[in-house]
Amino acid sequence: MKSIILLFVLSLNFFSFAQTESEKIKAYKVIVITESERIEGFLHSADTSKLNVLEDVKDREPNLITVKNTDIRRIKIGKKGRVVRGTLIGASIGGTLGFIVGYADGDDQGGFFSLSKEEKGLISGITLGLIGGGVGAIIGTGKKKIDIDFNVTKYLNSLSEIKNYAIIKND
Repeated sequence: MKSIILLFVLSLNFFSFAQTESEKIKAYKVIVITESERIEGFLHSADTSKLNVLEDVKDREPNLITVKNTDIRRIKIGKKGRVVRGTLIGASIGGTLGFIVGYADGDDQGGFFSLSKEEKGLISGITLGLIGGGVGAIIGTGKKKIDIDFNVTKYLNSLSEIKNYAIIKND
């Protein structure tokens, strides 16, 4: 009975990530690389001639940096908290699957070193949970890279995609 309750609790972790988020402002971290500098912040807005980056969203008076489209070499965009979320999802899935596989293997026959199905479930759940967390963290570090290479045409072709990540989606 204890193992069924434990399996139920572990599976709740997996399904809790399926809930939808409320209407929050999604702030994407951005790194804009120019010829002479690297600008880091949050993507505020973009239009046909420039890109606006907020240095810090939490400041009362955030500093807005404007970068002309002809000055942009590359744009890297990533969502804040993706590494943590990837780690948690990977660890939850790996831990749950590991527990199920270890538990399904059943009890060992008597001998010098034998484990019960609960012990196997726990050991394999922890092991696969750690592996899943590592894989999730690696996946969460990925960033969207857009190469502009100081080319206005490349910027304009990528503008609709860039606007998808902006806080202010001006049309």
